[in-house]
Amino acid sequence: MKFLTELWNRLTANSPKFFKKLQYFGLYLSAVGGGLIAIPGVPEKIATVGGYLLTAGAVISVVAKLPVTNPDDVKP
Repeated sequence: MKFLTELWNRLTANSPKFFKKLQYFGLYLSAVGGGLIAIPGVPEKIATVGGYLLTAGAVISVVAKLPVTNPDDVKP
């Protein structure tokens, strides 16, 4: 239970400026990947690349959210 409370505190705490930019970059990658997947009649290889972009962007965004500006605020 301690792990989940610390994770929640990290997700709701402020992130450093660099990691905020990294979060936005991940969201942009996800948007481009989702757009490539959503195009009707797109070749399979492009849809596969879109899936990879979508996954990579989501992972980058979530991982970049975990660092916090002030670690003392995260203590459970």
